[in-house]
Amino acid sequence: MAEMTSYAPGTFCWVDLATMAPESAKAFYSEVFGWTAEDVPTDMGPPYTMLSYQGKQACALYRMSPEQGTHPYWASYIRVKDVDAVAQKAVSLGAAVIMPPMDVMEHGRMGFIQDPSGAVVGLWQPRAHFGAAIDNQVGARSWNELLTRDTPRAADFYGELFGWTTRTRPDLMEGRYVLFELDGKPIGGML
Repeated sequence: MAEMTSYAPGTFCWVDLATMAPESAKAFYSEVFGWTAEDVPTDMGPPYTMLSYQGKQACALYRMSPEQGTHPYWASYIRVKDVDAVAQKAVSLGAAVIMPPMDVMEHGRMGFIQDPSGAVVGLWQPRAHFGAAIDNQVGARSWNELLTRDTPRAADFYGELFGWTTRTRPDLMEGRYVLFELDGKPIGGML
């Protein structure tokens, strides 16, 4: 089991599901992945449901608000040292702030940005909650991927913002699949 105690800045650390039907989602994912659900009270209204696999927190879900649209979605979060500074830098690189940085009780600080190609990603500055307790194994997040119409622009943006480098390999979709790496380790992909 890949148990985690921290995440390096610039790596994916958490995912959660925004859904209009949290009870149905809990039942579905429990059946499919064996996740157990625990509703955690929040000071923002509905509970935030932690989903665990074999007793380790893997991800979460929550009831989405009407302002979030009508289609459920999974959101990925990248661990950062300072959400405010990263959001400000993202804007200077052509991104938009979708949700300004905010405190999430004692758990951490978060925000959402939309990159110049239109993709949205969360930023997470941990306090009491560092991220998923398991990663890259059965029952946990294993890969993040960006599908975009502008791979060169996205590569430049994430390289400048997080220090990610890119490379391709001839054996991955004839060299069209791009690997994002941080310190020489693959952390995601792009197509």
